[in-house]
Amino acid sequence: CPFSLTGFVLRLVNSAVALVVATANARILALRSHIFQRELLAHTFQHRYRQKASWGHHTMPGAEFVDGELRRSEHTPATFVEAQARGAYTSMRTVGQKSIFNWSLHVHRLRSSLEAIFGAHALRSAAPDAADFERLLRERVAAVIQRTYDDDGSLREGGSELKVSAHVSVQNGDKLRLVAHAAALPALPSTAVQVEVAGRARANATAKDSAWVAQRKPLEQNRLPASNEILLLGPENEILEGTQTNFFALLDGVWRTASEEEGVLPGSVRDVVLEVCEEDRLELVQRALSLGDLRRVSAAFICSTSRLVLPIRNVVVRQGTDPQHTDEYEVCIPESAALERIKEAVERRVAEKSQQIIA
Repeated sequence: CPFSLTGFVLRLVNSAVALVVATANARILALRSHIFQRELLAHTFQHRYRQKASWGHHTMPGAEFVDGELRRSEHTPATFVEAQARGAYTSMRTVGQKSIFNWSLHVHRLRSSLEAIFGAHALRSAAPDAADFERLLRERVAAVIQRTYDDDGSLREGGSELKVSAHVSVQNGDKLRLVAHAAALPALPSTAVQVEVAGRARANATAKDSAWVAQRKPLEQNRLPASNEILLLGPENEILEGTQTNFFALLDGVWRTASEEEGVLPGSVRDVVLEVCEEDRLELVQRALSLGDLRRVSAAFICSTSRLVLPIRNVVVRQGTDPQHTDEYEVCIPESAALERIKEAVERRVAEKSQQIIA
């Protein structure tokens, strides 16, 4: 009858509607689950890669020697150098609180960088001879070290070492201005660190030009908080160095680091690493590692006067850095017993290569 047919059609329609609603609800639940998983992954990424690093932030006040005045300083090492006129600078570390690691290298580096920036004529007319220059530098460095420890006795009692920065410039063509700064070095990380690839090499790596401190500032402002250092690429996407460090990687049993000819600053700790590799007969080639070979390395580290040797745990290649990839990606680096032996050997040699500055 017509009435029964109508009821049948209504039941059929209701069933179809219920099926559509159930399907839609299932899709909504699946979409919510997918979104939750994406948010969880994003949170994990933020936590793992973007958590604040526990090393590298100088917040403790130190001392500075500027224009004949020795005073307390609120500058960090970086802001102190950045506050000066363009010139040559070098960064040192104390050893045993009274000595400076590789003192003679830092003296030579300041003079050679001064000549590279201002020219040989400016060096001859403004700078005293090598012996007098070393004496002036020693006086200023000793003064800021002593003042920093005197102002904060807990640093001396705790065995803290200092980062000492020296900056030299030429004013009015023939007047030398030599300033110095000291601040406590943060404790070195107890585990391997994260670094990132995010920039291009500096124009002139052979000189310690204070202009580089300002030029690298945009990179540092955009650095992932968990990253200890930013690695710089050359024109062929080869890893040259960090903004403040040298970079080493172990590929197919051979240690690799960029050569001076490729455009890196030969850091003082880099020199010690080369000595250790030579004496321990570790195979090493001074040729930059291609970014494409990063996934194949079996160990890697950065090194500098402040950091000594820091093993690398993972490398984050930032978006837009690698032309072969559109997205940011991570490369995990294995632990290495060979690297630990190099690290220990370097730390021993740093003490051996230090010269007493304070009696």
